[in-house]
Amino acid sequence: MDGTTEPIIAIIGHPIAGNPTQFALESGLESAEIDCRVLSVDLPSDRVSTAVAGMDAMNFRGVWVAPSSAAAIDAVVPSGSPNLIDFLLHDASAASVSPWLAVSLKQQVWMELAAQTLDRRSHRCGKVWWIDEQTDLSPARLLAEKNLLLEQLLDSNRNCFAELTRDDIEVVNDPAHAQPGQLSGDEVDEVIVFARLTSPPASWQPPATSITLDLNENWDADYLSHWDQIKAESKGTSLRGADVHAACLSKLTELLFSRQVDPEVFQEALDEYLAV
Repeated sequence: MDGTTEPIIAIIGHPIAGNPTQFALESGLESAEIDCRVLSVDLPSDRVSTAVAGMDAMNFRGVWVAPSSAAAIDAVVPSGSPNLIDFLLHDASAASVSPWLAVSLKQQVWMELAAQTLDRRSHRCGKVWWIDEQTDLSPARLLAEKNLLLEQLLDSNRNCFAELTRDDIEVVNDPAHAQPGQLSGDEVDEVIVFARLTSPPASWQPPATSITLDLNENWDADYLSHWDQIKAESKGTSLRGADVHAACLSKLTELLFSRQVDPEVFQEALDEYLAV
């Protein structure tokens, strides 16, 4: 015993928390020989604040927030936190109202994945479709959403996004309202992001000059099967929720431990668990 305390990461959700995230995260940590415990906690929304306060007191390293607990986490994190929060980073020394820093790994990862594909093709992004069932389509909110997305894309400092303007970003709340495939010009692609979605898009056939990303942690068998089919049949590049999730867990490991674990390690663990 060296007197140190093993770091702990919690995964919260309701009614089912943890898997396949816990299994995948443990697999990745083990492959990198990182000493860390991963705990899954089933938390109804009215108990999230109390539980997270306890995790602060016990100095948990961080909290992965499953979508089922995302709404309840708003009471825990500071105002002005990002959309699509999926992780709380603990900072006990923070001189702020909250000891938790709200992070959206999905927001970081989808841009990186899209940029990697665009760079491989030597293409630039000419259009972004942001599909979010929960978005507020009032004019003021829509403008704010477009401005925020544009700011994030330009702040990524990727050349493939450098020419985007607000008019190149479309925010809709129904996949049926997205109409990709109308861009003209060579070496210009569209990025289509399913941010929050209950059911997979019906008859989705993205054009060859597109990159489709699903950001949803939805482990329903029918949902997964539908996205597997989209990925297999797509003329463009399609990344399932599991692909994006694996990239998020890889980034999480780097964030917490400054260690890089290949996303494929997490991907294989996710696929193994979901195949059972």
